[in-house]
Amino acid sequence: HMLAVLPPWRSRGVGFALKLAQRAVCLDHGIEEVRWTYDPLVARNARFNLVKLGAEAVRLLPAFYGEMTDRLNRGDRSDRFEVRWRLRSARVERALRGEATRPPLGEPLLRIEGGPDRPEPVETAAAAGAGATVAVPEDHLALRLEDHELGRRWRDAAARCFQRCFELGLVAAWMSRTHGYVFQPQERVG
Repeated sequence: HMLAVLPPWRSRGVGFALKLAQRAVCLDHGIEEVRWTYDPLVARNARFNLVKLGAEAVRLLPAFYGEMTDRLNRGDRSDRFEVRWRLRSARVERALRGEATRPPLGEPLLRIEGGPDRPEPVETAAAAGAGATVAVPEDHLALRLEDHELGRRWRDAAARCFQRCFELGLVAAWMSRTHGYVFQPQERVG
């Protein structure tokens, strides 16, 4: 259930090349949709999945793997997003050409207060009907290893906001460095 690239090979396009190969094999076999999971608090994976590949997160799977004991996940709830990658969609084609554009921002449901050393999650009472943003820390793992309780507060607050969005029929369509997740109504996601 885990895929990773060895540290010396990260940020060199290996993961992207693997996904392109997976897409080609799937299309050759008539498969037009692929789904997988990832930790929604790992911002770099969110940008890869939603922006670079053009996938969209369609639901939250709370504690999906139960208790995990590996070094990265020990002591943290294993919430995951289910990602849908519609291989022939215009959205995916644009993303793979590097032409994806950020959708309009909605109301902020979760924002960051405080500095980068101690970002605190702050939930808002905003309505999310036409779209929403849900901020997440840039490096949740480092934050959690430094302050487990703060990491747990982020996990809990984000899960509540993600669930609100999905219950309203929104999907996570983008990950912005400044605003976090951008949720949009399903019908607006190409």
